[in-house]
Amino acid sequence: AYGTALATNHLISLGHKRIAMVGGTDQTSTGRDRYQGYLNAMEAAGLEVKPSWRIPGPRTKQAGFEAAGQFLALKDKPTAACCWNDLVAIGLMNGIARAG
Repeated sequence: AYGTALATNHLISLGHKRIAMVGGTDQTSTGRDRYQGYLNAMEAAGLEVKPSWRIPGPRTKQAGFEAAGQFLALKDKPTAACCWNDLVAIGLMNGIARAG
């Protein structure tokens, strides 16, 4: 939870207010803990958290790539994403880049 809160706080410090959480699921305690860290940081900053901004999935590069479609289809698009791990982040960036 601490690492995810730290990453989310970094994005907030850069001026982001709409931040997605990509990767992980509620099926594991680690998934729940990391999501809670994200929620704690967003709530402490007084920022809105929309359920659609959570894009769960496996912790893989391919899952991040596939999440890009969901991320880009969001009506109120986030300006940043806190990802489960580097693999998910790389996949998400590649998917967004491929979409143009």
